[in-house]
Amino acid sequence: MMQFKGLALNHKSTVLILRWLVVLLVIFMAAYSPKGLEFNSPNYLLSLIYLVLNLAISFIPQRYFEKGWFVYVLFVLDIIFVSAVVYFAEGINTDFYLIYFLSIFMSSVGQSLGGAFPVAIVTSLLYGWLVYKKYGADMFGEPSFWLRIPFFFLIAIFSSFWSVQVAAERKKKEQAEEALKYAALNWNTTFDAISDIVCVISSGHEFLSINNAGVKALGLPREQIIGRKCYELVHRTTEPIIACPCIMTLESGVEGFSEYEQDDRYYSLHAWPIKDPDGRTVSFVHIIKDITDRKRAEEALWESEERLRSFADNTFIGIYRTTPGGRILMSNPALVSMLGYASFEDLARRNLEQEDYAPSYERAVFKRLVEQGDQLIGYESLWKRNDGSAIWMRENARCIRGPDREVLFYEGTVEDITEHKRAEDALKESEERYRALFQKAGDAIIIMEAEGPNAGKIAAANQAAAAMHGYKVEEISRLHISDLDSPSEHHKTAQRMERILKGEWIKGEIIHRRKDGTEFPVEYNAGLLEYGGRKYILAFDRDISDRKLMEQELLQAQKMDAIGHLAGGVAHDFNNMLAGIVGNAELLQLKVYGQKELESYVDNIIKASGHAATLTKQLLAFARKGQYQKAPVNVHKIIAETLGILSSTIDRRISIEQHLRANPAVILGDPGQLENALMNLGINARDAMPEGGKLIFSADLINLDEEYIRRHNYKIEPGPYIQISVDDTGSGMSGEVKRHLFEPFFTTKEKGLGTGLGLAGVYGCVKNHGGSIEVYSELGRGTSVKLYLPLYGGLPAGQQDFGQPQALPDLAGTGSILIVDDEEMIRSIAAQILKIAGYQVQTCADGQEAVELYSRQHQNIDLVIMDMVMPRLDGREAFAQMRKINPKVKVLLSSGFSEDGDAQAILQDGALGFIQKPYHSAELLLRVQQALQRTTNN
Repeated sequence: MMQFKGLALNHKSTVLILRWLVVLLVIFMAAYSPKGLEFNSPNYLLSLIYLVLNLAISFIPQRYFEKGWFVYVLFVLDIIFVSAVVYFAEGINTDFYLIYFLSIFMSSVGQSLGGAFPVAIVTSLLYGWLVYKKYGADMFGEPSFWLRIPFFFLIAIFSSFWSVQVAAERKKKEQAEEALKYAALNWNTTFDAISDIVCVISSGHEFLSINNAGVKALGLPREQIIGRKCYELVHRTTEPIIACPCIMTLESGVEGFSEYEQDDRYYSLHAWPIKDPDGRTVSFVHIIKDITDRKRAEEALWESEERLRSFADNTFIGIYRTTPGGRILMSNPALVSMLGYASFEDLARRNLEQEDYAPSYERAVFKRLVEQGDQLIGYESLWKRNDGSAIWMRENARCIRGPDREVLFYEGTVEDITEHKRAEDALKESEERYRALFQKAGDAIIIMEAEGPNAGKIAAANQAAAAMHGYKVEEISRLHISDLDSPSEHHKTAQRMERILKGEWIKGEIIHRRKDGTEFPVEYNAGLLEYGGRKYILAFDRDISDRKLMEQELLQAQKMDAIGHLAGGVAHDFNNMLAGIVGNAELLQLKVYGQKELESYVDNIIKASGHAATLTKQLLAFARKGQYQKAPVNVHKIIAETLGILSSTIDRRISIEQHLRANPAVILGDPGQLENALMNLGINARDAMPEGGKLIFSADLINLDEEYIRRHNYKIEPGPYIQISVDDTGSGMSGEVKRHLFEPFFTTKEKGLGTGLGLAGVYGCVKNHGGSIEVYSELGRGTSVKLYLPLYGGLPAGQQDFGQPQALPDLAGTGSILIVDDEEMIRSIAAQILKIAGYQVQTCADGQEAVELYSRQHQNIDLVIMDMVMPRLDGREAFAQMRKINPKVKVLLSSGFSEDGDAQAILQDGALGFIQKPYHSAELLLRVQQALQRTTNN
C-alpha cells in the first residue's frame, strides 16, 4: 500500500489511471441502469461531461497534482458526478446514499488505507441493513444493490487515499518550511563564520549577498555593498578583470578559477554557477581566498627546490629514486653520466629488477637490507654501465613508505668508487705482496720496538728468521733481541740501537745464538722504520756460516792452487827431462838392437821413465784440480780399477758385483774425474748400507732417441751412450732429499762425516763429459744411479803404455817438419826420430824465431810441432802470428802440461792435435802421420 501511495503522489500518470477506472465504472453503472444511456438523458449528459472533464485533467501540469487543494477539488468533483449518476441511474432516495457516502468519507478522511477498510466494510453492512428495513428482502435480489456496495467501497478507499496524501503533503510542507527556516538561520550563521570572502553575485556582476569576512575586507557596511558591481569594489576597476572566474563560469557553465595579485597580496578566485530550472546561469557563488602565505611558502619551497635541483644537477654524487619494481623515477645528470647514458630518458628505460648484475649486485639483497632498517649506509656493489662495463658504487639509500607501511619507492645517493676500489685493491695487493715478501724472503727480517721500556722487544719476524734461530714464528715474536744475540755481543747492543735512533743505517757482522744454544755468524743491515706514529728498528739478517766456510775453503783452495802451480811447474820441467831420457833411450835401443844385455839395460831405462811419467801425471792431475782432460777412456777398465780400491776398504757384509756388457766401452774424457765420480757413488752406497747389502756396478751400451730424451728431460743429443749404473740395497732417499741431492754442501750425514761436495762433483763430471744423470730411490728399498756418457767413435783407449818399450812401427813418411821447443835436447831427439823416419826437419828455440822462419819458408813447411811454454813468444802467440801468415797453417801442439787451458783454446782455433811430454818415438810418429793425413784429407 505504501508503494501505491508513493506512486500516486509522485507520478501523474498513475493518478490518471485510477481516475479513468472511476470514469469507466461511472459509465458502466449509467449504461447498466434501467434508463441506460439514452441520448440527452441525464445519465448520458453527466457521463459525457465527466468523461470530457477527465480528458481535460490529463493535460493539467504535474506540479498541480502535488498541491493539496487541487486534490480536494478533484475529490469534490468526483462526489458530485458520482452521486448524480447514481441518483439518475437508480432513482433511489439519496438520503440513504448520502448517509452511506458521507459515513465512508468521514471514516476515511485522515486515515490510512489500512484503517479505511474496516470502516468502509462496517458502513456498507449498515447501509445494507437500512435498505432491507425500507424496501425489504426483495431489494437484495436487485443487481443494482450489489453494484452499489463495491462502487461505494471503491469510492471510500479512493477518497481515503487522497485524504491521506493531502494530510501527508500538508505535514511535509510544514516540516519543509520549518527546516527551511532552520537551514536559513544555520546558513546565515555558517555563511558569516567562513573566514574566506564568500558572496553571491548576479550575472550582471552585482553583489546579491556577502558574508562578514567580505564586509570586513571591503571596509563598507553591507547595505552599501549589496547591488554594487563586484569589480568596482574588489578590483577597483570599471570593468571585470581578464581573470574574472565569473566570466569564465558564465561562458563555460562550470566552475571557474583564477589567481591574481593586488597590493602585494595574492588571492585565489572561485566561482560556481547558480542556475534556474531552465538551466540558465542567473548568479554565482563567489569565493575569494587570501593565499599570500601559501604563495610565499610555495615561492620559498620553489627556491629551496631550485637550490636542491641546482645542487643535484651540479654535484658529482649520483642521486636517484626507484620503485620496488625496479623502475627509475628520477636521477640527476651525475648518475646519468656515471652510467654512460646520453639522457635521463635513456637511463629510465632500464629496469633494475630485471637486469642481470651477477655476481656482485643482487637487487633482492639490496631490497632486503634497505627495508630491514628503512635505510642502508655505505652499501658497495658493482653497477652495470651502458656499454656493459662495470663500476664500483658506494650507496646510501632509504625506504619511503606509505600510510600503511607499504614501500612506495627507494631513494638515495651513489658515489663512483671505482678508482678508490682500484687503489684499495692495489693497496691490498701491495700489502699482500710485501707480506709475502716479508714471510717468504730468504733472509731473516726482524722488526723491533725502538723506544720506551720495550725497546729491543721483537714485534714481528718472518719465517726465515724463526727457522734460522730454531724457533717457531710465534715463539720468536715473544723474545727480546738480546735473546738472539750471543752473550759476547750484549755490550754492543745499546751502542748499535743508539746509532739507529739517530737515523743511521748500520751494517756489519754479529754472532747470534740459536734456540739450542749453538752460535753462528750473521751479517746484518738495520735502520729506523716509522709506522703508525711509532718507531721501530728494521733488521735484515743473513746466516753467513756457509760463506765463512767457503772463505776458509777458498783460502785452502788458494793455498792448494799455489801448491798446484808449483807441482805443475815441477812436472813440466820433469817431463821435459823425461822426454830427453826416453828419447835418447829409444835411440839407443835402435843402436843396440840384437845385443841382449845392452837391450835389457835400455829396457830398464824406459821402464823407469814410465814410472816417472806416472808420477808426473799424478802431479799434473793435482795441479789441474778438476780441470777436464780429453782422452779416450775405457769405462770397463775404470770400473774395474774403482772396484779394486773399494773392495779393500768396504765392509765385508756388502757384496760387490760388476756386469760389464758395453762393447765398445770407450768414451772421450778425463779418467781421473770419472774414477773419482764412481768412487764417490760407491762410498755413498756403502754409507747407505751400515748393516750390509749388495752393491752392483754395470755398464751397457744403449741408444737414446729424441723421444726418450724428451720424455726424461735430458739436456743431451740423441745417439749411442754408455750407461753406467751403480745400484745398492741401502736405506734409500726421500723425495725432499732427492730434490737437493746435487746441491753443493748438501749432506744428510752427521757433522764431520761428509762435505756435501761428492755428488755435486759427480754431477759436474757427468756434465763435463756431455752426459746426463738419473737417480731413482725409495725409502727402505735402495738407490739406483745411472750415468749416461756419449760413446767415443775415435781410436780405442790404452794404446800407449810407458811401462813397456815399443819398437818403431812402419810409420815412415815424407814432408818438411818444423820443431819449435826451448829445450835443446828435446829438439835434438825429436829431430833425429823424424829424420830416421824419412822426414826433413828444421828446429827453432822459441816462438819468435819460429815465426820469422815460417814467414820466409811457410810454403815449404808441411807441419809445425810447437811447445806451449817458451821464452820471448809462447806457443799460443806464435800460432796466432803463423795463422796471419798462412790461415791454413798445420800445427801439432806439444807440452809437459795436460791438454787444457791454452792448449785447448789453440785446438779450438784450428790446431791439428796434442801430444804430451814425455812421449815415445812411436807415439810421436803416429801423431805426425795422423796430423799429415788429416791435413791431406781436409
